[in-house]
Amino acid sequence: MQLEGKGMAKNPDAAAKTLLKAAELLSEEAMCQLGKMSLSGEGMAKSIRNAKKWFLKAAARGSEEAKAILASDALDV
Repeated sequence: MQLEGKGMAKNPDAAAKTLLKAAELLSEEAMCQLGKMSLSGEGMAKSIRNAKKWFLKAAARGSEEAKAILASDALDV
């Protein structure tokens, strides 16, 4: 909701903090979203390396979306 501004003001920085907490609790959805945010630079520093780290963690937890992103050329520099 914070990331998209649904029901509240859009706040990518707060969304990143919330997602980090969820990732610490092993949420693969949060890990995958953090990877996407790292790719775009929304709410956090833009970083391919950080994005790859989050996608690898999400894929290890079973995220099919993260596996697809890792298999694509989205992380190629």
